[in-house]
Amino acid sequence: MKNLPQSISRYIISRIYGRGRGSVFTPNDFIDLGSRDAIDQSLHRLTELGTIRRVGVRSDSITTSFFYFDIN
Repeated sequence: MKNLPQSISRYIISRIYGRGRGSVFTPNDFIDLGSRDAIDQSLHRLTELGTIRRVGVRSDSITTSFFYFDIN
């Protein structure tokens, strides 16, 4: 992947590819790889690159973000 840091993002993308197209995940699925801020930054970059899509679910005035993996 271009423009991705070599550390956490590489591990995240590896896990995502292992799950396969159409899988849904949250930042907590990668929390063992680094800090929450680092995970969020990596997922944001992957979203910006178009590798994953961000979807949200709103329930009782709480919005939860989920990410959807879709290889382009």
